Amino acid sequence: MKIHLDYLHLNGFIADTIDNFATQGHIIQNHRNEIKIFEYQKNKFVVKSFKKITIANRIIYKFLRKSKARRSYENALRLLDLKIGTPFPAAYVEESSGLFLKNSYFISCFVEHETADRYLTERPDAPFLEAMGAFLYNLHKKEVFHFDLHTSNILTTKDHKGNFDFSLVDINRLKFKKPTQQRRVKNLNRLFLPFEQYSILISKYAEMAEFDVFSFAHKQLYQRKKYQIFKRLKILFKDLYKKYVAPVIRRNTHKEAID
Repeated sequence: MKIHLDYLHLNGFIADTIDNFATQGHIIQNHRNEIKIFEYQKNKFVVKSFKKITIANRIIYKFLRKSKARRSYENALRLLDLKIGTPFPAAYVEESSGLFLKNSYFISCFVEHETADRYLTERPDAPFLEAMGAFLYNLHKKEVFHFDLHTSNILTTKDHKGNFDFSLVDINRLKFKKPTQQRRVKNLNRLFLPFEQYSILISKYAEMAEFDVFSFAHKQLYQRKKYQIFKRLKILFKDLYKKYVAPVIRRNTHKEAID
């Protein structure tokens, strides 16, 4: 367990939260990973439990690579050092059994917010898209690339002057690299916005980066098409595996167990 110095007094609360994670807390997401909100002394905390991992990865995360929870914690600290918004990291917890990493949890402070995808669904206006384009430009300028970059992982709030503030979540897959134009193009294509919204965003991005807007937009749209084809093929192969390959593996495994 690693607890931030500002939250050492929560040691008991964090330990109890992890022990009772399965039965307590308010679920806000339960897809690949499970995310819950817990309250302590009128403060809210978000606890993310990362999905069960394969035997091989349990060994890898134990000895060769940092766990997703630890990467989330350390990436949050680095983002905050760079003046990039993200919920404050309170702690991360790793549970091991012998040579294996069994479970890992990331605990952060809850912030009132709206996700960018929800905002765009309800009111897809140009000022918001331009503000998000400027945010992404500054992100890349500071050599930060989010490899789960989609609008549900971008949180937004509005200050009293009507300006938009943005922050990042689901940050275990950040990369810190020099912002070449090719890297920028590939990273922005992970957003999967409708064409009209995408055009506004990348135009603002290109303006701030002092790129030729038409040339940059052309590269973006070409790369976007390639990425969409890749995603469709990936889904197709995944469906074929589930339908034809996985049942055969299960049958053979069951047969060997009987024999």
